[in-house]
Amino acid sequence: MRRITDYYEIGEIIGEGGVSKIKNAICLSDGLEYACKEIPMDKRVKEGYIYQDSINEINIYYESLNHPNIIRLYDIFYDNSKLLFIMEKVDGNL
Repeated sequence: MRRITDYYEIGEIIGEGGVSKIKNAICLSDGLEYACKEIPMDKRVKEGYIYQDSINEINIYYESLNHPNIIRLYDIFYDNSKLLFIMEKVDGNL
């Protein structure tokens, strides 16, 4: 299983939602800045989601979706406690 810490340095919280937290993420290979959305797995279990099926569906959807008005998803990581989405980081002053 890939570990996010092998690819990104995860920083401070830059936003929060009802279920998730968004943290700053720096790519270790090129220094580019991204947003890392963390979704606790326990929320997904309670709602009846199946981990791998959800991840596969998200991968298929975002691999085919590239639009200038939609935040881009670059990568997905997961472990026993959370799903981690590496996403385009945008300025909140749009």
